[in-house]
Amino acid sequence: MSRLCPICNYIGKGKNDTLSDFFTANIYGAALSIAIGLGFVVRESILDLKGALHHVVGYFFIMFGVFNLLNYFSNGKTCPKCGHKEMLPLDNPEAIILIKKYDLKVGENPSPITQTESSTNSLETPKL
Repeated sequence: MSRLCPICNYIGKGKNDTLSDFFTANIYGAALSIAIGLGFVVRESILDLKGALHHVVGYFFIMFGVFNLLNYFSNGKTCPKCGHKEMLPLDNPEAIILIKKYDLKVGENPSPITQTESSTNSLETPKL
C-alpha cells in the first residue's frame, strides 16, 4: 500500500528502518527468536525449569519471532527519500489534504519547497 510522507511529499512504499529498530522487522532476530522458542518448547530439560514455565517462555519467543517476521515483510513506515519515521496512509485525512493542496500524483513527488521556489522564480527576471 502506498503512503505519503508529510515532510517531503513522497508518495510510494515506505521502507523498514532495520538499523535503528534492531528488535523489530529484523529477519535474523526473528529466526533466532523462533529457534530459541522451539528449543524451550521441545526440550523440557533446558535450564531445569519446573512446570510449564519453560513452555510459556518458549511460546513468548515464538510469538515474538512471528511478530518480527510479519513486520519484516509488511510495508514500512519510514520514508525512503527523507527518512521521516511516520508516513501517512493515502486514506488518512491529513494525507488527503496534502494531496489536494500540492496536487500530488503517484510517480510525481515534488516537495512543497520546490513548488514555492518555482512559482516565485517564474515571477522574477532571469539572471544572466
